[in-house]
Amino acid sequence: LICWLSTDGRPLTNADIKEGLEVAVIGIKADERWRKPEGLAVFRPVLAELGYTGEYIPIEKLLK
Repeated sequence: LICWLSTDGRPLTNADIKEGLEVAVIGIKADERWRKPEGLAVFRPVLAELGYTGEYIPIEKLLK
């Protein structure tokens, strides 16, 4: 999960994000069901539609 917050801690949606806005971005480990091939398959079409066709990388590997 990727969470966008204002610098004062308010949650932000995509509609709130504007150029020049300072934000905090927090990555949270997804539930195990979403990390399995069946769970990932649900999101692949959405990610491809957004232009992302790369592989899934668990958050804990990105933080190393």
